[in-house]
Amino acid sequence: MTKNKVALVGLASIVLSLVGGTNLASAASVPTKSDVIFEEDKDPNTIGEIIRPGTPSEVIEPDEGGHTTGSLRINHVPNIHFGNQKISTASKEYNAVVEGYKKDGVANYIPNFVQVADARGSMTAKWKLSVVGTIFSPTVKTDSPKLTNTHITLNQEKITNNVYDELTPNTTLDRVAGFGTTAVKINTDGTSGIDILNVKANQNTNSTITSSVFNASYTKDATYTADQENTGISLHVPASDIKVDGETYEANLIWTLADVI
Repeated sequence: MTKNKVALVGLASIVLSLVGGTNLASAASVPTKSDVIFEEDKDPNTIGEIIRPGTPSEVIEPDEGGHTTGSLRINHVPNIHFGNQKISTASKEYNAVVEGYKKDGVANYIPNFVQVADARGSMTAKWKLSVVGTIFSPTVKTDSPKLTNTHITLNQEKITNNVYDELTPNTTLDRVAGFGTTAVKINTDGTSGIDILNVKANQNTNSTITSSVFNASYTKDATYTADQENTGISLHVPASDIKVDGETYEANLIWTLADVI
């Protein structure tokens, strides 16, 4: 009888010990916080890396072109070359030559493009990019006649954004507009700029990079060669403009990025 009682008491002690052990091992949680504050980089000399249009972050180094600085900046605008052409008595149209860039030190080529970076941190600020030209003038014999009626047209565009292109669905064209499917003439008076890229009403491009490639069929996977023509940009030379043998004619292209609040 006594043995049985001891055994029962011992069993009870073991059970109580196990229950108590479970309580001691129970988990507890407590919250803490983590934070970060972002602010606009107001250094007017800030420059940005140029990325290959259509990619989220593939950095490239164009062989030529221009850029501006600041939190809203032109990452890249191109020089546009039309190569060596034969003198003709008829009106002629010539396509631009693709531009070169380096990727990991290797030479590559791409249709001419422009690129704008917006790091202002604003969800309401807009911008627009415009271009105007000057008259094609001789650089070898400066007394040669100017090509006063010769002009460039932008015929095609492919707009990309390094963030919105990656969304499903792609929302780039909901936010940014270009010149559309109708070719636009770059004026040669040096003052009358034409808009080629802008943020739409009630939209923004905060913390993103927007590009416009002047070739509607451009894709990031396409391969281009050094002497390949870009049908997205044309030079129009009327018969009335007198060309001189061996002369190089140049025009300035002025690209303006306007901060629109």
